[in-house]
Amino acid sequence: MLEPNRDTYRLHRPTQDLSCYSGSKISTPEYDEILPSTQEAIKIKPFRVADEKTLLIASESKNNKQMVNAMKKIVSNSVVDDIDVEKFAPHDFEYLFLKIRAKSVGEVSKLKIPCSQCETKNEVDFDLESVEVHQDEKFSNVLTINDRLSFQMKYLNLEDVMAMDPDIKQSEMFNVIAQAIDVIVYEDETINVGKAERKEAQDLIESLTSKDFEKFVKYFELMPHVRGIANFTCSNCGHVNDHEIRGMQNFF
Repeated sequence: MLEPNRDTYRLHRPTQDLSCYSGSKISTPEYDEILPSTQEAIKIKPFRVADEKTLLIASESKNNKQMVNAMKKIVSNSVVDDIDVEKFAPHDFEYLFLKIRAKSVGEVSKLKIPCSQCETKNEVDFDLESVEVHQDEKFSNVLTINDRLSFQMKYLNLEDVMAMDPDIKQSEMFNVIAQAIDVIVYEDETINVGKAERKEAQDLIESLTSKDFEKFVKYFELMPHVRGIANFTCSNCGHVNDHEIRGMQNFF
C-alpha cells in the first residue's frame, strides 16, 4: 500500500488567511497623558514595530529632517485624539514622544553618562517615566527692550530645535533669533514677522546693544524644555552624581 507523500500533502494544505491578525485588528492599550503647556488631556497608544523600524532607519541615516519626520509620524500614529501634532510646542512634542517610547519599548533607557568628578563613563538605567517639562518662572515670550520697542517671541519648530548646536556661536544666533520673532511692536506700530520681514528683524537685532541682545539669549536659555535627573554613584571614584539630561536625543 502506497503511503501519501507528506511533502505533497503539505503543499496542498489550504493556506491560512492572516489578514485578521493585521495591526488594525489587534487591540492596543491606551494611556492618558497631559500636554504640559496646555494641561489638555489626551490619549496615547504604543507605536508598532513598523514605526520602530522607520525610526531606526532614520536614526542610522544621521539626517536631521528624516529623523524629525519619522518622529512626527510615530507621534501622529500614537496619539488617539484628533490633534494636529504639527502644532505642538517642541517641548510638548518631545515629552509625548518619550512617553510613547516608554509605553512601546520600555520605561528604562540605558545611558552612558560621564562622572562629573573623574569623567569615567557609567552605564545608568534611566527611567523615562520620570521625564518632565521644566519651565523657569522667569520665562516670558515678551521681551521689552525699552518703552518704545518690544518683541513677542514664538517657539521654533521641532526641526530647528533639534538642529540647534548647544554651543552655537553668538554670530549664528542672529538668524535663529530672527526665526523665533513673531511680532515687533515699535511705538504704536505692530509688525507681524514672516519670511519677508525676517531680514529686517535680523538687522534690527544687530542694531541693539549687547545688554539688550542678552535678553534674547536668556529667552532661549529659559525656554521650556524636557529634562530628567539621573542619579548614580560613579563605579570608579564613588562620587554621587545628579546629572541633568536635556535634549531628547540624550535620553537614548
